Amino acid sequence: MKKREKHITRLHIILFFLVLIIFLSVFFGIRSKAKGKTEKYKAYESNMIKGARNYVKYKNISLEEGEETKISLSDLQKSNFVYDIPSECKGYVLVIYEENIESETLEMEYSAYLKCGKKYTSVNYSEY
Repeated sequence: MKKREKHITRLHIILFFLVLIIFLSVFFGIRSKAKGKTEKYKAYESNMIKGARNYVKYKNISLEEGEETKISLSDLQKSNFVYDIPSECKGYVLVIYEENIESETLEMEYSAYLKCGKKYTSVNYSEY
């Protein structure tokens, strides 16, 4: 009885690389699609910050050093400072008047937080 020897052929190598290429294509395709969605929400957050800057100027809001205020997304939308964010999203911008470490001057610092159902939630988003 002859034992059948197992050895790697060109066909095995071609099949291995074909499977590897398919796997990598699917992996990077899913990853880039998810990254594109995240970038869309980051753009919404950026628009919220721009709207909050204008809102603070328009409402003539002034803060003492170390003081903070919260501007809701709904307030920004009602005042027409933000208008392109989907209706299922809710959020806010925290505005803190504090010293900028680099320039050593007091400045308004803006941080946007957004939650859009189960699709996206900003890091450190809080329901308070």
